[in-house]
Amino acid sequence: MDWDKVSIPQIDNTKVQIQKLGGLDYCKLIVIANLMAQSQSQIGQTALYTYLQETWAQHEERLTVEANKRGISIEECFTEIVKEALGGK
Repeated sequence: MDWDKVSIPQIDNTKVQIQKLGGLDYCKLIVIANLMAQSQSQIGQTALYTYLQETWAQHEERLTVEANKRGISIEECFTEIVKEALGGK
């Protein structure tokens, strides 16, 4: 994927909300944040970044399939999906 060909729109709020964690997982988050002297939010952000880095290749394969269905490049498909999710911005 050529990131120079991807058009990223201006996004004012990139804050992500997640569903509730189970009690044990939330307690683990509390302990990890405490041990690392970071906020729970910082740990969550790191976890999300790590997930994106570790799984992007798999999702890029799925993006390639979707781009082929639409008859466009994967860069154009990426941009279209983002714009659709943001309400056509």
